[in-house]
Amino acid sequence: MNICSFCFNRSDRENRVITGPGVTICESCIKEASNIIIASDVKRQEKTYADQLKDLPVQELLSGLEEIHSGVQIAQERLVAWVAELRKRDVSWAKIAEILGVTRQTAWEKFASATRASR
Repeated sequence: MNICSFCFNRSDRENRVITGPGVTICESCIKEASNIIIASDVKRQEKTYADQLKDLPVQELLSGLEEIHSGVQIAQERLVAWVAELRKRDVSWAKIAEILGVTRQTAWEKFASATRASR
C-alpha cells in the first residue's frame, strides 16, 4: 500500500495512487490540483484582451499593430478566395451567408464583385 506524498492518505480502492520517481500522488490530490489549475486559467482568461494591451509598451503595440494589419489583409484575401471558389461550385449565397453569420444580402454585397472577377 502506498501513501500520497501530498495528503499522506493511504491508497485504497476508492483513492488510487500514481507513483513516480520519489513521489506518489492520490486521485483526490490530482483532482484538487486540476481544480486549482482550472481556476487559475479562468482568472487569467478574465483579463480581457484590451486589459492585456494596457501592459504593453508603445513600441510593442506599434509592432503588433503592423503584424495584425498584415494578418487581416491576408485573411481578407483568403476569405474572398474561399467565397469565390464556393460560388464557382454553385454554393448559394444563402449557405455562404449562414456560415459567415450574416444575411444573404450582406454576403452578396461584400463578395459579389470580387467573386465575379475570379470567375
